[in-house]
Amino acid sequence: MVDVSQIEASVTIERMEKQLFDARPGELERLNKDFLERYGELWEVYVSVMLRSGSPKDSMIVVSLDRFISDPTMIQVYQDISATYPDLDWLKEDLEQAFRYLRYYYPDAAIPRVVTYNSVFNYGVSTFKDQIGLGLDMYLGPENRTVKKISPEALPQFLKEKMIKEYMVVDIMRGWIEANYLDAFKGQDFLSRMIHEGKILYAMDALLPADPDHIKIRYTPEQFGWCLQNEKNIWRDIVDKKLLYTTDQMEIRKFCDESPFTSGLPQNSPGRVGNWLGWMIVRAYMKDHPELKLPDLLDEKNERKILKSYKPPKE
Repeated sequence: MVDVSQIEASVTIERMEKQLFDARPGELERLNKDFLERYGELWEVYVSVMLRSGSPKDSMIVVSLDRFISDPTMIQVYQDISATYPDLDWLKEDLEQAFRYLRYYYPDAAIPRVVTYNSVFNYGVSTFKDQIGLGLDMYLGPENRTVKKISPEALPQFLKEKMIKEYMVVDIMRGWIEANYLDAFKGQDFLSRMIHEGKILYAMDALLPADPDHIKIRYTPEQFGWCLQNEKNIWRDIVDKKLLYTTDQMEIRKFCDESPFTSGLPQNSPGRVGNWLGWMIVRAYMKDHPELKLPDLLDEKNERKILKSYKPPKE
């Protein structure tokens, strides 16, 4: 583990949901103007996409904002956010440590302002040029009174199970890495997608070295253990079905997109097993090349070169 104790990294967290829900109706016009000036694109996206209230520049926006903060369910969600996360000092501390690691690899790395809100169960993390939006409602837990009432069609149970505090830091750092340090995914085949996802997970190794592996990939310990125990079966399944270089997007999504389990594998498998395997492949490559650092990995475009280091478990 590298020493980052001398690296400066100061994170600011602003509680936008508190300012909004504590506002009186007569203050909303001024608050909207202040937020638009202070948060810019983040506030525009929040109002138009998450609240579905049109543009914050619309003359009727105050009516929409008043309706939102007066809604009994939204008041209840705000109360639960305030009770669950009365302060975020622990998050500030954890993020500052993660950004120290980022600055170890990228000395000129900018540190975004973190802005919290009630996303109306839309987004946990949203990244902007110099800000990260954090929907604290998405981390209230599966047993929260409002979360339990959301239909499985709107929010499946396997996703509700992931709405926990433990995933917050990794979600933030993953979002920032994807937005700023990794080219948008343009590959067509399964190997390219696996390596892309594996790079992101390896970045979590670099930025969150003290975190357990299952947290970095948003698994339970049991799900991560299943992958370790079944690695050779996962690899064999991919090889036997000639999937490694397939461009069939439906097949690729089965292995890489969020799902309760990986289609084609046993139902006690976790979803996104292809991402986990991509992580193992990237780890093998970086172990083979100790001279390489995180920026070298993220810049490497040759997926087959990375694959060469991977040795599937023996029968």
